[in-house]
Amino acid sequence: MSIPARVHFCWIGPQLNWAYAFALLSAAAQAGVDEVVLHHTDELAQGAVLTALRSTAGMRLERIDACELLAEAGAALGLSGALADIYANLTSPAQRSDVLRAAILYLHGGIYLDLDTITVASLRPLLDAPQFIGAEYIVWPHWVRSSRSWKVLAKHSALDVLRTGLRLCPGGWRGFRHVEHW
Repeated sequence: MSIPARVHFCWIGPQLNWAYAFALLSAAAQAGVDEVVLHHTDELAQGAVLTALRSTAGMRLERIDACELLAEAGAALGLSGALADIYANLTSPAQRSDVLRAAILYLHGGIYLDLDTITVASLRPLLDAPQFIGAEYIVWPHWVRSSRSWKVLAKHSALDVLRTGLRLCPGGWRGFRHVEHW
């Protein structure tokens, strides 16, 4: 069974800015999929961003009721109202989006992308894999930002400088492959 040729994004809130719209527009232009879906929990504010998204071929804006979506996924998994309870107890939009993402992928299949990504090539070659997951290397995870250890903060400050330097160097991504595990 192949992965459906659709890309999903989630948005919580009424105001979607251009930075996030570029993620959607780049996926529609570059991903090589049949459909790009923005699942949003609130009525989106009218304006140039919404007009651009609505006029993009292959783009679908779908307002969702988070509780209904999670109830459907929970029922399919035999979890009753557990997913909706988890969602209700979360306060961070990013965490809530993570729960919605899992339910959307379970119910509809496809590829999920965060709104801080830019799609630069076709995702079609990935669709025949039984599943795949990308990895993101984070220099400043919460446990580091809240650490009081000068050693931890010094290490991650150095990693941040290294990552920035590699990003600015032509071909720096090659060097990053040698240090990304740090």
